[in-house]
Amino acid sequence: MELYAKPADGSGEAKLLLKSDEPKSVERWTNDGRFLLFDSTDPTSLHMWALPMPGGGKPLPLLQSEDQEGVARVSPDGRWMAYTSTESGTPENFVRPFAPGASAGPAVAGPGVDGPGVSKDTKWQVSNGGGIRPLWAPDGKTLYYIGTGPVMAVDVHTDKGFEAGMPRSLFMAPAGTATTGWDITPDGKRFLFAVPPTTGVSAPFTVVPNWAAGLKK
Repeated sequence: MELYAKPADGSGEAKLLLKSDEPKSVERWTNDGRFLLFDSTDPTSLHMWALPMPGGGKPLPLLQSEDQEGVARVSPDGRWMAYTSTESGTPENFVRPFAPGASAGPAVAGPGVDGPGVSKDTKWQVSNGGGIRPLWAPDGKTLYYIGTGPVMAVDVHTDKGFEAGMPRSLFMAPAGTATTGWDITPDGKRFLFAVPPTTGVSAPFTVVPNWAAGLKK
C-alpha cells in the first residue's frame, strides 16, 4: 500500500509519492497544500506522518509512540493538529501544535507554534467519554468528532494559544460512520457521511390483528 497522486479529473497517470515497508493510509492535505498527512502501521502501533508537497519527499514524523494514533486533521490556519489516540486507554481526541518533524523540547519553530514555552508535545484532550475522527469547522472555531453514538461539537479559541470548551451532543451519527468516515462542506453547513449501503433501510415488520384469538386454536 504505497502513496500515489493522480489528477482529480482522471487525466494523466498516477505518480508514486512514497514507497516504504509499512502499510499506509492517506488522511488529507493541509489547507495550504504544503503537506499530505498519512498514517503508517508497524507490527504494534499506528503512527502519523506529514509528506512535504508538491512532489513528495522525505516524510516528517508528527507523532510516534507505543499508542495507536491517527486520523490527523490540521486546523484551517495551519497551527493546530487534532487527532485520535488511545493513550488514555480508550480512543479520545487530542489537539497539539502542528510542527512536522520538530523534536521535543521547550519552544519549537513551525507553523503550529507561535508563542514562548510551547512544545510540540503540549496537548489538550478535547473529547470526553470516548471520541474518534475529529473534524475542524471551516472557520476553525469548532471541532467536531464522533462520540459513542452522537456527533459531538467542541468550541475552541486560538487567539491566545489553545482553549477548548465542553463537548456537546448535536445528533446521532449514521451507523457505520466510525469505520467509514465523514466530512464537512466548505461552508460548514452540512456533513457528509460514508455509510454502508444498507444503512437507513428499515427492516419490515408484520402486524397481526386479533392475535389472542389465534392462541385458542
